[in-house]
Amino acid sequence: MRYDTVVIGSGASGLGAALALARHGQRVALVERHEHLAPLLRRFKRDGWWCDPGLHHVGGLHPGGPLSVIFRYLGVHDLIRPVPLNPDGYDIVDVVGGKPLRLPVGLDRVWEALIEYFPGSRRAVTAYLEEVEAIHRRTPFLNFDLPGEALAAKEDPASFQSVADFLGEHGADPSLQKLFSRYGYYLYGMEGHECPLNINAMVLGSFFFSAHTLARGGDEIVAAFERKLEEAGVDVFCRRPVVGLEIDSHRRLRGVRLAGDEVLECRASVCTIHPHLLPNLLPSPAVRPAFLTRIGSLGNTFGPLAVFLAADDPPEELCRSNIYFVSGGSPAISNSHTLVALNPAGADAVAGRRSLCLMRVCPPTLCPPGQCGKHRRRAAAYEERKQEETERTVEMLLHHFPAQRGKCRVLDAATPGTYESYTGTAAGSAYGIKHSILQSALGSKTPIKGLYLAGQSVLAPGLLGVMISSLLAVSHIIGPQTVWDELRQWR
Repeated sequence: MRYDTVVIGSGASGLGAALALARHGQRVALVERHEHLAPLLRRFKRDGWWCDPGLHHVGGLHPGGPLSVIFRYLGVHDLIRPVPLNPDGYDIVDVVGGKPLRLPVGLDRVWEALIEYFPGSRRAVTAYLEEVEAIHRRTPFLNFDLPGEALAAKEDPASFQSVADFLGEHGADPSLQKLFSRYGYYLYGMEGHECPLNINAMVLGSFFFSAHTLARGGDEIVAAFERKLEEAGVDVFCRRPVVGLEIDSHRRLRGVRLAGDEVLECRASVCTIHPHLLPNLLPSPAVRPAFLTRIGSLGNTFGPLAVFLAADDPPEELCRSNIYFVSGGSPAISNSHTLVALNPAGADAVAGRRSLCLMRVCPPTLCPPGQCGKHRRRAAAYEERKQEETERTVEMLLHHFPAQRGKCRVLDAATPGTYESYTGTAAGSAYGIKHSILQSALGSKTPIKGLYLAGQSVLAPGLLGVMISSLLAVSHIIGPQTVWDELRQWR
């Protein structure tokens, strides 16, 4: 069969790319190795409780916000029901032994909260929030009022400076830098000295403007896209893993080969899989060894241990906010002792009951690097160790909420090995490749003509980041100005 474009992988970026291309009149195939589309976005049910493995809160969904504009452009906006998180503290950052910092919605209110918490860092807080706002104003796909010429602008200087260096340059108290480093680690998988200021501004800034969950969690996204993909005539291939790419002698893409040796002929492909898996699909002479070496050398974000919990009569903080229990010390120590309680439940949550996702960095003794595959999950020692770490994670929550003892129970748990086997993400990394100033970033283009990359490893993590990455890939196929002009009509 012949297509204009084949999209590989059906996470949010794959769904967005396939729908955008089809809406431009292309014949599109969407290929997924799992039995269903968007496996990480989908909720799952355990003992009558809904658990959301991949979507916990969303930024940029306010009227005129970047994600709202993108969803309107794709035609899915009216099929998604945003539910506001607590505007007085959508995220609560609790420094162990200290007073919790409640991050409210609204830049002015964020400024007031940070100044109250860090009175000695007034200049740094002011400069930081002014720069966050400036980055959103000058960045295409965050500000759709920009003219088309902005698409050709040089790389933003904020992509070369870390958030820690920026805060330090403006006299921030070390405690402010440490808190943002620990907190940000769970939003984009990097310490403050690694994270570019523009990535921090895109991710955190989107929540400063608005913070929502969705009425049915990730299912809301999946259902909306499935409906629109069917209406647009996209051919969907599930349980059909891609085993290779057909490349001609001029390094041009000619097709995508599926298991069973079926080839989907195409002129272009948007590949959304983890970049570490890409060399497995390329015939050896297709690209120079330097490209493969570069991809292989890119470091991953952390692999999470996620515990899904059923809670009866939970306190207010666990119902409308996400809570980050942050400990001090070195990154290696503090991240292993940091717990995040995520609230994925939306409007369909039953009164007095709440499903939670507890997350922390998975201890290397449970899933050693490079050894988190299926064989680990079948080992008795692994299962015993997983049970121990699951119980320890729950005890960490009960330490902060002792009244919940006897009112919560474990529904399921997932390690990096679980995520790797379920979604195909290399090493089960939470956010794919690091967007660190310490390593070169990936772009949408590849050395193969017609092959483009998208997903959280390409631009930025989070729903907003991956949706923008999908449109960047699409713009190389359709034309940047065409995509931009159409997006701007939905402001």
